[in-house]
Amino acid sequence: MSIPDEAARLKQEWARWTSDAAQAPCPECGGSEVSWDGNGNRGATVLVEADAVYVPPFSVRRLRCKGCRNRWRLLPPGLIPHKHYQPCVIARAVSRYLAGEVTMQEAADEVGCSRRTIGRWIPWVSALGDPIVVMRKVVEATDAVVVPMVRAAAKHASDVLRRAAEMLGLFEVLGSAWGLEPPGLRGVLRRVLRGRTGIATYARPLIPDLARGPPD
Repeated sequence: MSIPDEAARLKQEWARWTSDAAQAPCPECGGSEVSWDGNGNRGATVLVEADAVYVPPFSVRRLRCKGCRNRWRLLPPGLIPHKHYQPCVIARAVSRYLAGEVTMQEAADEVGCSRRTIGRWIPWVSALGDPIVVMRKVVEATDAVVVPMVRAAAKHASDVLRRAAEMLGLFEVLGSAWGLEPPGLRGVLRRVLRGRTGIATYARPLIPDLARGPPD
């Protein structure tokens, strides 16, 4: 199937899901007292096999929690909030750049974004969680821990590049331990975010579930 055909198929599938979707519990407080709060439009770029596919905007429904007053968009399964380029696309572009397989501009060209966007993704990935916490979750999920790392290719790579490479490697292992489809960045974020909004943004990348708490 061609990329335009795949984009049309996904748009139709997501639009149909939206029209049939029922109200869902609040992702922030878990409350069931929610109401519809209008409609909006949402587009996305996702990875289909090795190709980045742009899906034109389709209608999504908004909800409001009567308890905590949280508002959110009811997105089709597989999409996470706050990102047009979904984690599958980000994982491919960032990992290929960090491994030295492509330049930053080549990585951007492959997924249809700007070089500057790749530059924003790298510190975002590096700050999503604490490597120690992610490793602890890996240990809890499996007794056999083998950590394949995506290492930054540059001889004098910065701390941010090294941290981003470490986090991508840990996400792959954790995703595999949890039985999720790769890439690990996509699967782990979907599982830990659970549709919550306001976290994993560029301004607030750190995910509380993957952060180290205060000492006991």
